[in-house]
Amino acid sequence: MKTLLPREHGAWSMLLLPFAGTAILLHPAPGRLVAAFALVLALFLLRGPLIILARQQWVWRTPREETAAARRFVAVGGVVAAACAVIAVPRPAWPLAAVCGFAAALLMSISILLAVRNRQHSVAFQMVGAVGLAGSSLVAALSSGAIPRWAWLLWAASALHGAAAIPLVHARLALRRRQTPSLWRAGAGVLATLAAAAAAISSWLAVALLFSATVHGAEWLSLRSPGAGQAPLTRLGLRLMAGSVVFSILLVWSLALP
Repeated sequence: MKTLLPREHGAWSMLLLPFAGTAILLHPAPGRLVAAFALVLALFLLRGPLIILARQQWVWRTPREETAAARRFVAVGGVVAAACAVIAVPRPAWPLAAVCGFAAALLMSISILLAVRNRQHSVAFQMVGAVGLAGSSLVAALSSGAIPRWAWLLWAASALHGAAAIPLVHARLALRRRQTPSLWRAGAGVLATLAAAAAAISSWLAVALLFSATVHGAEWLSLRSPGAGQAPLTRLGLRLMAGSVVFSILLVWSLALP
């Protein structure tokens, strides 16, 4: 079972914070919200077993021990996800939920394809994951029967914040391996966030985006310090986690204002 469960602690925050933010703003029916949360968790946990099954189909030449467990996990998880979707989403919103489900399946397929090609530690794989994980906010919104405009903004801002941190982590890992990090790629997320803040300058959303750009900009500048390669990665993870929590609070606050 241990091989089937994701180990990325940062992924859990990228999943849970957008969901919680949308739930706070919308206050959907408790029963539907619980079902939506179970749906989000089921979809999140299904990716690992699906990757195992894809590798068994296209990469591994002989059956592996974990394949049977993955099949059982996918069978049970698929039934749970389908049942939770029916319970969580009111009937009038089923067509919109189907469109969102198709988009989620597409992102999942891209992730599986990258993993099968042994690119599960790549920036591309993790950025696709960031976009998909932020989609938990849309599931929470669907449990109320619709996706308001601000919920799309919350999803996009959360995805941008999560994606911007990924190349920074990769740059720090490169320094630890005594490799030359790609500073332009590490700073691309900061520039994208600043551009988004400029586009939203007439709303309070710009405050949350500017905070995100500031946090990640400080991490980008720290890559140039002499001891950057020796700094513990756990410290970086805690800083990014704290930044994500504050960013989510600011995001909810900005979207709650008229």
